[in-house]
Parts: sequence; C-alpha cells; structure tokens
Amino acid sequence: MPIARRKLMLAGLGGASALPSWGQAGTGDERDVTWVVENFEPYFIQSGPLKGKGIGDRVNQTLIDGLPDYRHQTAHVPILRITEGFKSGRHLAITTYLKNPADFELVHYSITSLVVPPLELTLRRADWQVIWRSAPQISLRRFLQSGKVIGVAGRRFYGEAISNIVADKQHDPKGVFTQQSTHYRNLAEIVARKRIDATIGYGAELRFLELSNPPAEPLVSVPIVENADYLYAHVAVPKTPWGEELRDQVDKVLRKQRNTPAYRAIMLDWFGHSAALEHAITARFSSGL
Repeated sequence: MPIARRKLMLAGLGGASALPSWGQAGTGDERDVTWVVENFEPYFIQSGPLKGKGIGDRVNQTLIDGLPDYRHQTAHVPILRITEGFKSGRHLAITTYLKNPADFELVHYSITSLVVPPLELTLRRADWQVIWRSAPQISLRRFLQSGKVIGVAGRRFYGEAISNIVADKQHDPKGVFTQQSTHYRNLAEIVARKRIDATIGYGAELRFLELSNPPAEPLVSVPIVENADYLYAHVAVPKTPWGEELRDQVDKVLRKQRNTPAYRAIMLDWFGHSAALEHAITARFSSGL
C-alpha cells in the first residue's frame, strides 16, 4: 500500500545493540546504578556544544549528587533494551519515564521528576498556514480523518489520549505503515522532506532540532485539541527489592530538590517560561505526587 494511502506511520526503533554489563537480578553490587540516557534530545544530549545539558541529563546529575552512597555510571541504551533490562532486574534507572500501563508489572516509579507541557503536532509551516489556516490548535482525529499521514515512534509512549487515537483501527481502516526509525528527529526530518504530513513531539524537541540541524522545510509545533493536559515523568527502576530501595532514596532527593529554583530551571530553560507551566509545576510538586 503506498504511503499516500496510509493514515498512520509507526516507526519502530532499529539496532539491537548489546546491553552494558549491569548487575543481573540477585547478583552484582547493590550500590551500583546505571543511569540510562536515550537518543532523545533535548532530554539527553550526547554530542555538540550542549552535550550533557539536556533536561534528563540535568535530572540525572541532581540525583547522582544526592545519592553519594551509590556508585554511578551512565550508558546509552535503545529503548527496547531498557525494557529488557527492567524485565531481567538489571541495576538501571531512567529519569524521564511516563507511567505506561504496559510496564506496570516491570517497573517501580518515583514521585514526579518532571512536569512536561503537552505533546504537540509537528507539521510543515506552509501546510499549517494554508490547509489549517494557522489554527492555534489542531484535532488529531480530524487530521487523520482528512487522509494525512502521521509518524510516531513504535515504542514511545505518548500518553493515553494520543495512544488511543493513533491505535484506533475503527477510525483508521486503511491500516498501519511501519518504518524503522529513532525518536522525534528522524520523523520530523521525514515530515520536512514531505514523505509524511506530521509527527508528534514536544515543542522543545522541535526547538532543539532547529537549533542543531535546521530541517529542509520550515516546521511548526501546534497544540493538539485532544491532548491539552500536562504530562508527568518519573524515575523508573526495575520492580525488584533493589529497585524499591533505590526508588525510595530517589524520592527523598526529589522531595528535597524539586521545588528549588535550580531544579525548576531544568524544565523552564527548555520548555520556556510561562505562567501556565510554572503553575503546573507548583501544583504537581506541592501535591507530593
């Protein structure tokens, strides 16, 4: 089936690289922890002048500094390998995880580590101006029903509101197109090359792309009608006694640090300063969740 006839493009993650030598369940030193970094800018930035200054990079460093009794290392691991690591009880942690029902049997979650603005639709600026008349927000269902193709990363969890729409076969009778890809960057570049019509990501992801490698065609990030709520990320650890202990220690550090100006700046520096975001951060962190 040609791409033009597909409404949804699912992009799986390629490359099954080997896991680092983390301690297996029941073995290894209980004080060792590996902080996972992904190919996911601007959460984790692994090269260039902003290396180590991503959102997740800075959360990692806050926790490393606050957990002096542990021996720390970082490792880049494809997201599918992270799931395998959780299943086998390896001594790993990742600080930017959304709560995903598919992982509840595998993962302990900390209290909230990040308050994140809603995901948005990234499309070509010219299409937004002409087809969508520069609308301040776009309905994802309407976009799909108009015959447009949206690219999403296969193992990335976008939250229930978006996931339910893109997985709704009743309203997407023409099937699903699958392509191997990484996270947002590759999909946005495919949008710019006019192979698909849009992808989904945070506004900060587009800003990083434009800063580091401007796309061939100007893109714009537009709020999604069905996805107006803020998202909450957590530190995820394996559902083992080791993971439970680390989770408890992480919670102590977060309760101490996350309401400080330095910690709030981790979010505001990339997501932008706005009264709405600052209110959302205050409300969530004050709730104790």
